Amino acid sequence: MIVPGGVARDIAPEGTAQVKATCWRGAAASFRDLIELYDNTASLQDRTVTTGIVRPELARQFGAGGYVGRASGRAFDARRVLALRALTTARHSRCQCSMPATSMRASGSASARSSRACR
Repeated sequence: MIVPGGVARDIAPEGTAQVKATCWRGAAASFRDLIELYDNTASLQDRTVTTGIVRPELARQFGAGGYVGRASGRAFDARRVLALRALTTARHSRCQCSMPATSMRASGSASARSSRACR
């Protein structure tokens, strides 16, 4: 039971998985709705497609990484290029870690950045 400042009692261990699953389902459904709203609202597109453009040459010059760099056509991803040594040692060979796929856009706009960050 949720009360102001916390909970009245601990959640049973098997209940935590159910709580997480319920939260993720709700968040995923809301997120899909927000993406659809953004994609289908012309006034939002008008405000972001040509806003805050970082030209590809500036992204390279200043070493922009993450979603800003990828929205400007720069394929650098520190998670891929500077992968932690611990993930590649024999001691951690059982780790089933995979590096994220890198996707890019060339426009460098706020819309491209939000698209890279949210999808």
